Amino acid sequence: MRAGYKLGFTSAAMRQQMGVEHPNSGVLLADMRLPEPRLPAGALIQPRVEPEIAILLGRDLHGEAVTSEQVAAATAAVLPAIEVVDSRYRDYRFKAVDNIADNSSAARYLLGAPRALSDCGDLRLVGVLLSIDGVAVDQGLGAAALGSPLAAVAWLVRHLSIRGACREYPMPHSSWRPRSSGPIPKGFR
Repeated sequence: MRAGYKLGFTSAAMRQQMGVEHPNSGVLLADMRLPEPRLPAGALIQPRVEPEIAILLGRDLHGEAVTSEQVAAATAAVLPAIEVVDSRYRDYRFKAVDNIADNSSAARYLLGAPRALSDCGDLRLVGVLLSIDGVAVDQGLGAAALGSPLAAVAWLVRHLSIRGACREYPMPHSSWRPRSSGPIPKGFR
């Protein structure tokens, strides 16, 4: 069962690296959600983790002109999230069209405690930090996601509306791609 969506290529740097003009999206299924912060060894091909800012909508949004303000008004909660990406393409060497066919590398996700949007401040200034075994390996700000995570969700709604797809509960991809997001070593946290 579909649980939501994820975004890829939301940062200008990633779009430039991949040679694409626009972000892409993938589908998140309910059985992709991790019930706890553990991934069984061998469950995926070459998993990598990325910290995310997730947006839970309280109502569907439709249309090719949805704005960030409309997304904010429809937001039921903001959640910290970890996305586990995986790819059938060796060392993540793929073209943009390959990534689309690979569901934007969506594999698993873990959601943190929901917070009201009003308690989060300006999402453009919300930072995410990736650490492995307590060592920070990268960081980013919500502003890198098409200017704001809310703008990223608005893009997703417009993108899906043009294609006639469902729009409920998008989970935007983070604003950045960690430079150090190598394979997850066995036993690391």
